[in-house]
Amino acid sequence: MITSVKHKYYNPIQVHNQVKRVDGIKGLFSGYALSFAGIFVYRFSYFVLYDIFSKKVGDSFFMKFLMAMGVTMLSGFITFPMDLVRKRMMASSGTDKKYHGTGECVQTIVRENGVTGFWKGAGTNILRGIMGSLALVM
Repeated sequence: MITSVKHKYYNPIQVHNQVKRVDGIKGLFSGYALSFAGIFVYRFSYFVLYDIFSKKVGDSFFMKFLMAMGVTMLSGFITFPMDLVRKRMMASSGTDKKYHGTGECVQTIVRENGVTGFWKGAGTNILRGIMGSLALVM
């Protein structure tokens, strides 16, 4: 028997309006600066590591692909804590559980899950990024 699920939001406009009503315009950009920083660190490590390791790998497509996968996985692992904090801050916009800054979000993660909590879910995030390593090889 299928039961109906009551959704809180039915479209992105409702989400936008709720966040704007509860948090104001500032709430729409929660975690935005951290997002920029995370992208910069990810791409920096991605291309620097690729440049370093590509000199050590031959011309074999398979070896280049393995190296690109390793670079993608390592870059994702390095930047996952920043991504996690960004996601938590963005997800808390428009709700009662708000973080008043990056520091508070980091402290909450450490208090609730310990330092290893920064990498909970990193495996699935890294697997998602592996196919992007094909872009480095092609």
